Amino acid sequence: MPRISSTSTKQTVGGPYSSSPPRRLATPSGRWILKTQAMQRYKLAASDLESIFPVEYFHNPRGGGSMVVKYNEIDVMALDARLNPPHSTDVSASVSLPLELATPRGQSILRTQAIKQFGLKAVQLDRIKPISIQENPHRAGGPPMRYYNLCDVKALVDKIREAADAPSTLSREEPCSSG
Repeated sequence: MPRISSTSTKQTVGGPYSSSPPRRLATPSGRWILKTQAMQRYKLAASDLESIFPVEYFHNPRGGGSMVVKYNEIDVMALDARLNPPHSTDVSASVSLPLELATPRGQSILRTQAIKQFGLKAVQLDRIKPISIQENPHRAGGPPMRYYNLCDVKALVDKIREAADAPSTLSREEPCSSG
């Protein structure tokens, strides 16, 4: 399915993340935000932002070959509301333990395995609660080992894919069933 923006769009030539201009640009609507700022402020991954259309896209005037991408801040806020539940705790910002752990249901998966197996970013995995947190036996003083419900990780992956396919049709995440 094509990407959907909450603002109207205009057609241009090329692909959204190629060296040519994007195929579709969102019509500017209020304040804009740079891609890197949106990723930091709203705890989104670059792949999350690919589900909405940029307002502007140009080569970085300071060089380096990278592109500068601007989005309507309202589109980024809407994406954040769909992907990041309001009750989530930011586990990546500090090594301290979150106050709440998820209830174990079915199989579990280690954080690093979930990132590798499902192609997630750490910031995306921080949207769900771990079922247990243990001291890292491989690196003293390193980040703790976090285990997640496998069904929660799969639900998160589905939610991220839905956002990329049709961001306006997302619904709240349903808890996974036992088993």
